[in-house]
Amino acid sequence: LLSASRGVRAIGMLPLMKQQRRRRVGSSQKAVYYNGPRKRRFEGTLTFACRRISTATTPECTIQIEKEAIKFSSGHFTIFSATERERLHGHNFSVSASFTGQPAEDGMMGDYGQLKRILKELCAELDEYFLLPGLSQHLRVYIKEAEEEKEEGGGGENDAMSKPVEVQRVLDAAPRHVVAMFGSDPAELISLPQADVKILPITNVTVEELARFLVQRVANGYQDDLRSMGVRSYSIRVTSGPGQGAIVSHEFFAATDDGASSRRKQPHWYEMKGDGNRGGGGGG
Repeated sequence: LLSASRGVRAIGMLPLMKQQRRRRVGSSQKAVYYNGPRKRRFEGTLTFACRRISTATTPECTIQIEKEAIKFSSGHFTIFSATERERLHGHNFSVSASFTGQPAEDGMMGDYGQLKRILKELCAELDEYFLLPGLSQHLRVYIKEAEEEKEEGGGGENDAMSKPVEVQRVLDAAPRHVVAMFGSDPAELISLPQADVKILPITNVTVEELARFLVQRVANGYQDDLRSMGVRSYSIRVTSGPGQGAIVSHEFFAATDDGASSRRKQPHWYEMKGDGNRGGGGGG
C-alpha cells in the first residue's frame, strides 16, 4: 500500500489488509490477501491509480558538512590597533558549512561529495601559508615584482618615493620577499618569502574575516554549482580552536523568491497496472 504520509494519495484506497502471505506458483510469486473481519480472500495483481501530491509546501532542509579533514594550517597575527598586534603564530583552522535549499524529487539536495570537495578546495588555497591582510589600515605590505614595487594596505598610494629606506633595503636584499610594516615604525618590519605568503582582501586575519572571505569565494566561484543543486543559502564557520569561531551566511535569493520554486515539484500522476485477476472465494 502507498502511504499518504510519504506524499502519495491513493484514489479509491483499498481496505486495510490485516494479513498477507505469499505462496509460490511455478516460478512466479502470487500474493494472497485476507482483508477485514470477514476475511474475504482474493489473490492476484491489483490495479489502481495514484497521484503524487505537490511538494510545493515541503519545508526546506539544511545539509551540514563538518569533517575533521576540512581544515587549513596557517600563520598569522591579529592587529588590535595602530600600536598593538599579536606576535607571529599559527592555527589549525577548521571549516564547516551548512547549505539550505529545496530537495530534489529523489529526496536529496545534491551530492555530499561535491559539497565536501568545494570546502576542501577552499582550504587548500590557504593551507601552509602565512596570511596577511591586504586591506588593513595599520599594515603596509610591499612586494617587489621584477623592477617594480607594489604596495598594498594602509590605504596609501603605490608611491615608491614614500617607501621607508628600511623597506627598500630589505626589498633590494631579498627581492623575492614580502615586506610588511606595522604602524609607522620602520623597525616593525616583517619579511617573508613570497612563495609562503597569501595576501588576502580582508582587513584583519581573524576568524570573522576568514569566514567572510570564504563565503565570498564560494559566491564567486561555486554559485552555479550550488544553485544547480537547489541551494538557496549557505553559511560557513571558521574556528581557530575548540569553542572559538565565527559564522558568516550568504543568500542567493530569498525564500519567497520565484527561484526557490524551481526545484519544487508540480503534481504528477502515476498509474500502476496489473492483470486484475481474482481467484479463490469471493471478491474484495
